[in-house]
Amino acid sequence: MACANEAGGVGRRLRRFCYRDRMSGELVDLMKGEGTTAIAALARGIERAVQDSFENGSVMIFRTGHEERRRVHLCVQIARELRNELKWSAQRIADALPRALRAKLDGLPFDPEAEGKRSSWAGLEA
Repeated sequence: MACANEAGGVGRRLRRFCYRDRMSGELVDLMKGEGTTAIAALARGIERAVQDSFENGSVMIFRTGHEERRRVHLCVQIARELRNELKWSAQRIADALPRALRAKLDGLPFDPEAEGKRSSWAGLEA
């Protein structure tokens, strides 16, 4: 119950995320100093990353509660690294989470610096 109160009642998805997995305190601590919008954006990003990882996985894994919690925990670890070490915003973390989680599940390296580089089509020859 504390999760919905701490997050300021930002929505049904966040409350469901908080009740299902007791990582809400970690999200609140991770986004300390940010508003509830940032916490909600990160929670939605985690939810989307986990959903995408099941739908687009290279190996068929049954979607169990244990596997969902494991993937949520991996997402929180990734978010913590990106936030604490690189000072990324909640939205930037949420946008990168699906690719970072897929890389971690596949045992491949995830390069956050490459995420920050924007490719430009200007000057490219076909």
